[in-house]
Amino acid sequence: MPNELKPEEVEFLFDLQDEGEQVETAPRAVTFKRLFDYANRSPSAPLDFEIERKLRENGRLFRSYTSLLSDQAIAFCEMAAAASSDDYPLRQLGFYCLSVVEDGGDYFIEISFDDADGDLVVKDAASNPQVIEFCSDDGLILMYELGPVVKGVRMIILDAENEKDQQLLDLLKSPSLGIFLKSGHDED
Repeated sequence: MPNELKPEEVEFLFDLQDEGEQVETAPRAVTFKRLFDYANRSPSAPLDFEIERKLRENGRLFRSYTSLLSDQAIAFCEMAAAASSDDYPLRQLGFYCLSVVEDGGDYFIEISFDDADGDLVVKDAASNPQVIEFCSDDGLILMYELGPVVKGVRMIILDAENEKDQQLLDLLKSPSLGIFLKSGHDED
């Protein structure tokens, strides 16, 4: 259940400069509200390259960002459950299961929801994730909009020739990749 945060009530400023430098010297600091809004953007929203760069450069800011994501997520996984001999470890995100399927050089990400009996179920739209966000240890963030539920599965078709999709395929091999399933957002 997403946490009901009210960013306008929080007075919080991340010092994005090296340790020891004062906040006033930061060219443009990231406030809690700005980071909160970025964590809750829609996949169609433009990237904020300044925030993306600062997330890669500042470990404390990146941990705060992923903490916001986990607070807002329907389900998340910050590490694959166990070592696997497969190139792409199976991931459990709460009741959701994420797997990478390769079929003749084509790659698909499948996200399914299992009920107590192990049967695939389709939940109502409000409880179904609409967005998935991937966060690597080095601060790389990739976001995808999920397709419709078909036979209990949401699928992302990846194009190995597309740079973003190839980055994701490489990241999915890492057991420490953070994955966050989120609800839909209004268009920005």
